[in-house]
Amino acid sequence: MNISLVKVAVATLLFATAGASFAGPAVHPTTFDFSHMQSNGINLKVSGKLEFANAVLPQTTPVTAAKPITCTGGDLCSSNVDGKSFGGSLTYASGGITLVASATFLSPTAKKGSTPIAAAVMQDHVSGKVEVAGLGVYHTNNNSDDNVTAGETLKMSFSQVVQLKSVVMDSDGHTNTWTGSNAGKTFQYSTDDIHWQSASLTSGQIGFANLQSNTFYFSYGGLHPDQFYLGAMTVSAVSSIAAVPEPETYAMLLAGLGLIGAAVKRRKAKQA
Repeated sequence: MNISLVKVAVATLLFATAGASFAGPAVHPTTFDFSHMQSNGINLKVSGKLEFANAVLPQTTPVTAAKPITCTGGDLCSSNVDGKSFGGSLTYASGGITLVASATFLSPTAKKGSTPIAAAVMQDHVSGKVEVAGLGVYHTNNNSDDNVTAGETLKMSFSQVVQLKSVVMDSDGHTNTWTGSNAGKTFQYSTDDIHWQSASLTSGQIGFANLQSNTFYFSYGGLHPDQFYLGAMTVSAVSSIAAVPEPETYAMLLAGLGLIGAAVKRRKAKQA
């Protein structure tokens, strides 16, 4: 038998099989609505009307903490910002998926190659109102800066690989309306904190196509950057079933089988 031919055939088969083993299709859309997830799972009532029933409990790290730290005007923080402590995380659960939110800060004037410092991720709270803007970042204990602004990054880590379907970004005015003076503003996103892409801050849901990961980063940036709050994320769990192979994969598989068949035929011909 021609050993070289067999080696080529086996390599082709292995490559084709590897190409068919990527994560499967995304299923079960789940929304993490940071404008409505409240601390302590309390059924919040405003003027006697039930709001946010069965709200989800965000917890700090370590998970033994009873609730997030309340700081700076009632915001839910991952660390004691009022005591000038930064870092930690907030944990959410929805649709069988767990999400851990954390934050970092790197000064825009920092030297190239500098390491970001731990910041506090927070869930904005407006005193006396149902109005909540979503997730932001504190890197100082200045309560006038609680959204995601220059140098700040939100890191959203999921318990499994998910497909990011959409996000909702809220403006500094605690709405998701990006018109008028807010029109044309941008933000940045990444799945590895290295390769960044820019997207427009538009009203309503901002959609994504085929973006799968277990970690997503959102940062101030792009051509016309503006500060924002992360109001919501909609994701789909990725099935563990292998995806249907692409046509190119079938072609490679057939080519590999053909090479093996040719090797077997040649061997039989020699034996005859």
